[in-house]
Amino acid sequence: MRIAAVIAISVFVSVLAVTIAQEQQTSPPPVVTTKLQPWVGKWIGEASNEVAGGDNQKFTVQLFVSPSKTPNRWTWQITYTGAAGKSVRDYELVAIDESKGLYVLDEKNGIKLPATLFEDSLHFHFAVSGQTLWSRYRIVTNGETSIEYELVTAASQDATTTGTDEIEVIGLQPASRQFATLKPIAESKEGETSGK
Repeated sequence: MRIAAVIAISVFVSVLAVTIAQEQQTSPPPVVTTKLQPWVGKWIGEASNEVAGGDNQKFTVQLFVSPSKTPNRWTWQITYTGAAGKSVRDYELVAIDESKGLYVLDEKNGIKLPATLFEDSLHFHFAVSGQTLWSRYRIVTNGETSIEYELVTAASQDATTTGTDEIEVIGLQPASRQFATLKPIAESKEGETSGK
């Protein structure tokens, strides 16, 4: 009697395990809402690089944003095209805490830049090789949707220190500014792409 009961329980557990496994395989993936949804797509625009006391340079910037197969990750690909040629940056934007707008831009080479999404603008602030940089991407939805891009640099060696005995203020002189308005790229019937 006990043996029969044990066998019955074993069969029931096995059937239950198989049923749960099948449900997990057939269940659709959970719907994930994200603040980055308006950014998804291909964008392009002409950028200007202004240098204080120097000549301005023009180049093209393309931005491709797409959800990754891995949850909480997005492809963030930037392509620069100018006199120096073409440079493609295959980055990945990783959500740390979307509810707080906290992300990290993984450059896939050991460099990871913290980023914060404030409503409609994504901000980066970092220092490298004696330069301090502020970068901002802002999505604009008035009329035609576009993304405003801006990057400002300052040399750390040019920092100034002022203030009082109680408060010390370190100032950085902005030295260059890159900016562009990126518009959606429309897919043509021939499979080519063009800015709207």
